[in-house]
Amino acid sequence: MKTIHILLILFCSFFCFGFHQKLDISDKVISSLLFCPDKILKETPSEFGLEYKEVSIVIENGKTLHGWYVPGDKPTDKNIIYLHGSKGNASLYLGGIEQLHKAGANILIVDYEGFGNSGGKASIKNTITDAIAMYDYLIYKQIARPENISLFGYSYGGAIAIELALKRKVHAILLESSFSSLRDIATSRYSFLASLLVPNDLLNSKKNIKKIDVPVIIAYAGNDQIIPIAHSKNLFISANPPKYLFEIKNAQHHNIFKFVTDEYINLIKKNFV
Repeated sequence: MKTIHILLILFCSFFCFGFHQKLDISDKVISSLLFCPDKILKETPSEFGLEYKEVSIVIENGKTLHGWYVPGDKPTDKNIIYLHGSKGNASLYLGGIEQLHKAGANILIVDYEGFGNSGGKASIKNTITDAIAMYDYLIYKQIARPENISLFGYSYGGAIAIELALKRKVHAILLESSFSSLRDIATSRYSFLASLLVPNDLLNSKKNIKKIDVPVIIAYAGNDQIIPIAHSKNLFISANPPKYLFEIKNAQHHNIFKFVTDEYINLIKKNFV
């Protein structure tokens, strides 16, 4: 099956005309391999003892994104956009939201197109424009100031956090168990040959992070079996100061929230809130 997927990418990468068209077609093919959305929300923030309000964001293509706005325990003008991974939907990441909530900021988590109750179809291009819509929601609906908006990107969401930080002013970003580039993760998960079929500028986080001049926290699971630790270390090397590298000891990729410590939360408070 992997061979068929690689051949599909190869076909779409080489049998089209012009760089932009190649990127668009590659986006569609790679997206079909990358995303595993779930339309059923298993839980809501209330199951984790969190107050929240439903959020609906109508985007330019007429589709509606669905999510939750979780206010801090105390009134605050600090906001965090939580950009989740490529699997499931927002409900899968509520354990992480519960821990992040301890930092004291308001948290916005919204499903990308095709995930949960959000309309549309999941694609790399769409997740980037969806993230911009989340940011604009805070600016225009919650009347948040750019200097009070920080980004938290988990796994795939880390790459989207960097893309958003290139396009909008933010206070700080945190990348949790994210990859250094889409091409690098293709090498890690498949092969070097497969990586050559991924456009080099498609979610190249280690390159893009060099253009960002806000505080950056790069955290990784000590026992991550999905995204090698080297990805986080390479991102840290590429990032501009102030920057912090933090290991969440004993954690694996999918259970980081179970191993979050006060030290980690205090680091977030120091730089985000």
